[in-house]
Amino acid sequence: MDPKPTLVAASAQADLLDYLERVLGRDFLVQRAGSAKEALVLLEAEGPAVLLADERLPDRSGLELLGEAHGLAPETARVILVGFARLPEICEAARRGLAHAYLVKPLDFKRLKGAIAEARARLELGDWKV
Repeated sequence: MDPKPTLVAASAQADLLDYLERVLGRDFLVQRAGSAKEALVLLEAEGPAVLLADERLPDRSGLELLGEAHGLAPETARVILVGFARLPEICEAARRGLAHAYLVKPLDFKRLKGAIAEARARLELGDWKV
């Protein structure tokens, strides 16, 4: 049996990290990060298949994290969790290749799994446009 791919989930909200670990733990080895700094350390150490970042982190924005992750680990699929207020900015980041997919809160399990699958497929195909 192949080992599960690693997913780094970055959020300052413990309840969101609990949810992500619970619903994605069957398919991924979920590594939790409470800040962008922690996520970048995990990104370097683990080389995850997926980076799932909340738009608001205590030390920088989720978009800033994805920008750094893009340079550090371009082979990692990047997904951002957003609210409606920042949607135009997030769409632009996706068009520039910083995010392979985005998901608008509140989270839905099927949409979450679909966004991760879409991000991984876009990364494999080299298709950055959302």
